[in-house]
Amino acid sequence: MAEEIQSLLDKIEKEGLAKIEKEREKILSDAKAKASQIVEDARRQAAEMEKKAKNDAELSSKRAVEAIKQSSRDIIISLRNEMVERVRRIARQSVAEAMTPDFMRGIILEIARSGKHSEEMKLVLPKKHLDDLEAKLKGSLANDLKASPAIFADAGINSGLKIGFKGEDILLDFSDEALADMVCSYAGPRIAAILKDGKA
Repeated sequence: MAEEIQSLLDKIEKEGLAKIEKEREKILSDAKAKASQIVEDARRQAAEMEKKAKNDAELSSKRAVEAIKQSSRDIIISLRNEMVERVRRIARQSVAEAMTPDFMRGIILEIARSGKHSEEMKLVLPKKHLDDLEAKLKGSLANDLKASPAIFADAGINSGLKIGFKGEDILLDFSDEALADMVCSYAGPRIAAILKDGKA
């Protein structure tokens, strides 16, 4: 009886040990598989993070370059506008200095003698030069051409003059504003070219 019990115990122990060993191997296998999956997931996530970081860095770099380019364009436009405005101020000042009553009288006489009859002339002058120039012109034109132009004052003209002809749409604009615009229309593109690539 004792032998049978011992045999039964040995059998139970053997089967129990086999079962435990099998479970242990399964646990180890599952653990290895899980560990392998964790490692693979970690590698994949690391690769994705690296790719995202690289893409983000490239995007940030592109944005920074574009921002710098835009800032450069803004600075160049602002500088060009400032330089054109300075040219305009200088041009207007130069016109104001050059357009003396005697100089304007010479312009008017040359135009009158070029073929237009002085009685068809309409002159628009700065108010500050009206009396002086009116006296000079009426005398000169009366003596040279036996006629007097129609003369008007315009508070909107700081210096220079405008010449029109009765019945015609022609207006010769020698005002400081018009001449400054002419200078700026010539100088503006050249200033822009110099600022852009150093070539006029």
